[in-house]
Amino acid sequence: LELDYGMPKSVAGMEATFALFALGKFGSAELGYASDIELILVYSDSGASDGQKSILNSEFYAKLLQQLYVFIEAKQDGLFQIDLRLRPYGNDGPLPVSLESFTSYYGQGGMAHFYEKLSLVRLRYFFGSKELGKRVFRLRDTLLYQTQGLDLLDLWQLRQKQLSEKAASNLLNAKYSYGALVDLEYSVQTLQVVFGREHKNLRTPYTIQAITRLFEAEIVNADESENVKAKTAIP
Repeated sequence: LELDYGMPKSVAGMEATFALFALGKFGSAELGYASDIELILVYSDSGASDGQKSILNSEFYAKLLQQLYVFIEAKQDGLFQIDLRLRPYGNDGPLPVSLESFTSYYGQGGMAHFYEKLSLVRLRYFFGSKELGKRVFRLRDTLLYQTQGLDLLDLWQLRQKQLSEKAASNLLNAKYSYGALVDLEYSVQTLQVVFGREHKNLRTPYTIQAITRLFEAEIVNADESENVKAKTAIP
């Protein structure tokens, strides 16, 4: 891409950078059979590349994400597919996310629902600019843990929709049925947000680690901790 279009630059001519983050099961290192590989790419600055064939930074990083798809090969379609739907605005938004857009979408007065903000609990940096990665985490911590916009009604309404659409009343669904994996994950993540301001070690993307630390902080008791661990354990 750099050979074709040059280096992405800010409007002021400074080098633009990007960082890739994992979300969902990928973020918590709990990929299972047929899990999606949920990603979000954040880039530092709007602007354009400095090559002879210049393109906007947003287009440059969209092309980068499109090329990432060819790296994932599975024996069957639908297994371990890259999933970008957790990005701001979902399928209606651009594939890459500018730092400015990330801040405005998840910030106070932004359009993000509470359950979208909750997904940032499992945000995990894994590639690209480490400095930008740190900036994004500082922003995430401010938006999620220090400015707690808790909206449990929003989360409850999402769960009612999931129950009606994905969990048939006469069958058990290990992920979406009442009291199943999604309820456990939402409960743990909500506790992380509620108590993460005071207990910074709760700001971890890893579910089992979070449960252990919730117990150590005396937020959950021993029976609750062991019960949840048993239900979320990966064989």
